[in-house]
Amino acid sequence: MLKLNRCAFALLIALPASAFAEVITVITHSDGTTAGDRTTLSALGIQVVDDSAQQYSLTVTTEYDTENLDSLPNGTQVSMLDAKVTVVLQFGAQYYQYLGTARAEAFVYSAFGNREGYQQNIDLAPSASVDGNYGFRITQWAFGAPGTFGNGEPLLPRDFYSADGAMLVNAIPVDPNDVEYYRITDANSNAAVVVTSPVPEPAPAALVAAGLAVLFWRRRRDSVQ
Repeated sequence: MLKLNRCAFALLIALPASAFAEVITVITHSDGTTAGDRTTLSALGIQVVDDSAQQYSLTVTTEYDTENLDSLPNGTQVSMLDAKVTVVLQFGAQYYQYLGTARAEAFVYSAFGNREGYQQNIDLAPSASVDGNYGFRITQWAFGAPGTFGNGEPLLPRDFYSADGAMLVNAIPVDPNDVEYYRITDANSNAAVVVTSPVPEPAPAALVAAGLAVLFWRRRRDSVQ
């Protein structure tokens, strides 16, 4: 029997820690029309000749590792220092894309006008800009009726679309003497929030099941005896 216990234990410890960690993906999307601040867009590698309004699309995909969340002050907010992030911004016919890590936070809150809001913030380091002179804070909002986001936990699975949203991209100068406020914003965007949990891979799931099955069988046999 001791060999059985050792076998079950070996099956379980054979799994990497990542097999038990849960990575939850949050996708926030905004699209609409907005005026282009030339400083902000230039820092993103997008060149415009004036500040005229153009069609845009902004999608942020963030992976929140539940084993490495920096803070969970209450059930309505989560944050992570080095989340894996993908940012894709289309402005007119031009694109900006970032793949890397960033500080990220997501939360649900009561919004003005008897609404409930979902908000995700992403902080990109100056290395995310084309010249290294600006960091960025990207904020996206989606609004719905009270109760839209369930019990308020931002990492619960959901697939939400709304014509009531907003977005803001702040360019933050590295130069402390530059005190200007650079941003592109849209207070009336279309919005989407999609939150998904991964399906366990077959191999780790099978190892867990095998180990637990052996332990269950051993306990049941002992109780019968």
